[in-house]
Amino acid sequence: DAALAGLHQYGLITSPNSSAASQTVGAAGQLVLHPLVREVMALLMPGIDSLACLTAMDAHLIRAVNDTDQAGRAGLTTARLLTPHLAAALIRAPADHFATTRDAVNALANNVSDALLLIQHMLDAESRHLAPNDPEILGSRDFLASTLIDLGHYREATDLHQQTLTDRERTLGPNHPLTQLSRQNLASAEAAATRTRRRRWIRRRW
Repeated sequence: DAALAGLHQYGLITSPNSSAASQTVGAAGQLVLHPLVREVMALLMPGIDSLACLTAMDAHLIRAVNDTDQAGRAGLTTARLLTPHLAAALIRAPADHFATTRDAVNALANNVSDALLLIQHMLDAESRHLAPNDPEILGSRDFLASTLIDLGHYREATDLHQQTLTDRERTLGPNHPLTQLSRQNLASAEAAATRTRRRRWIRRRW
């Protein structure tokens, strides 16, 4: 019952339209499964290769993530449902599909409350697939630092922005647009930290 309730909550299982059901013999008590649920159930049938099954399920997951991202606010409920499964998909992603998986996770991270955890998983996965100073890793690190600022973790954000700036200066040069962006982000993080310290000091005085 709990499983059925969960599927219904996220729109993965519905009851037939009542007017249509009244015109169909034997329609009473029927349920309509979302195509994704039907395909996953087919993949889990006995005799199916487990690796092929996981690969197919991950492909369906990434398509669902992309559909959710395109839906905007209307897809937030589904986004929260999909989020816990993305870390495993990133780990399993083969080299030729890793960029697609990472981009889907990156897009979803903009719309969910678990963005910090998602970005950390993304960074961990990138470290296994890419060189340490790959621009994609530095970009994800910048994204993580900005998310830390949004959550009020100014010291961690400042340290991470400083690390990213140092790496970009070394690999891209001091005048590269991304290096300049890192410099601006670091200044913003330091300013936010200063404002927070000032507010705390004022509260203590009062």
